[in-house]
Amino acid sequence: MSVLPKALFLNRIIRSNFGRPSFPYKLTFAVTYRCNLRCKTCLIWSKEPKQELSLDEISEFFKRSNGFSWVDLTGGEIFLREDLPEIIDIILSNCRSLCILHFPTNGQLTEKALMAAEKIRNDSRAAPVVTVSIDGPEGIHNRIRGSENAWKKAVDTFIELKKSGLRHVYIGYTISEFNIGKIDETFLEIKNLYPLLNYNDIHANLFHTSQHYLNNSSIDAPKNDLVLEEYGYLQKKRRNKKLKYILEKRYFAMAPRYLATKKMPVKCQALGSSFFLDPYGDIYPCSIFDRKISNIRDIGYDLKKIWNNGEKLADTRNDILNKNCDGCWTPCEAYPSLLGSL
Repeated sequence: MSVLPKALFLNRIIRSNFGRPSFPYKLTFAVTYRCNLRCKTCLIWSKEPKQELSLDEISEFFKRSNGFSWVDLTGGEIFLREDLPEIIDIILSNCRSLCILHFPTNGQLTEKALMAAEKIRNDSRAAPVVTVSIDGPEGIHNRIRGSENAWKKAVDTFIELKKSGLRHVYIGYTISEFNIGKIDETFLEIKNLYPLLNYNDIHANLFHTSQHYLNNSSIDAPKNDLVLEEYGYLQKKRRNKKLKYILEKRYFAMAPRYLATKKMPVKCQALGSSFFLDPYGDIYPCSIFDRKISNIRDIGYDLKKIWNNGEKLADTRNDILNKNCDGCWTPCEAYPSLLGSL
């Protein structure tokens, strides 16, 4: 990664501490809601299929809206889009200041994950960050995911990505009512197959509900005290002082405040430094707040048309600042908010 994009990214992070950016540095883009698993914690797979943005539309959007330093590609399972390599090419070609390109996967399509990660690594302009979702020891993970082979495939994908030489490959562990108290057992089962595993490889996050994204508002969250025990255990096992782990330590440290209030414990950066784009072109503040702002087709694929002068966007941003939103502490929103509250 060249020095200039990194310097620009750092500059944008610092400036976000003093005012709203003139253009967001982070985009979370759900490229599809299709999924090849039937998870108990996420009901995206139950959504009625609709016409997703075409490759030409995605290209037009990134040509006109290309000032991102950090892009998260998410789903559904993103590798169910056959044109994902082309989407990655579009992002890399247009976002010249890109520093981070992150994507999660359920790990069921190992070869496609390896090909995508290799494509980003060879480009060298952006750091590829890959998260493989594993939510328990084998039996529990398979029950959560609704497939008897889900755990083995996910672990195989994680190991192969690690062996490929990528620097940033992690396990994404969502703490829910289905796996509470099982993080150590999960770690030991995976370490049995991959002896180099350490607790810094596991990124835990809180279970959340979302109507417009996860479609899982009917599912209950685990009890707060049990969640905090899990977080506390994981933190005691960590031995790393790099920036990303310092951020995660702050994320864990502020979790009790969120769990007590159900409100973000720092100033939220949704519609400030970041926003969420769904597979159909609809713009939302984030993955949680169910308030559609616009559709990229209606603004000529140019985010700048509404970012600094859109009335609905401004009103929604004010609601977020006044904590009149659904509230969350999901890493997608918490990390840019922590960076904007240094």
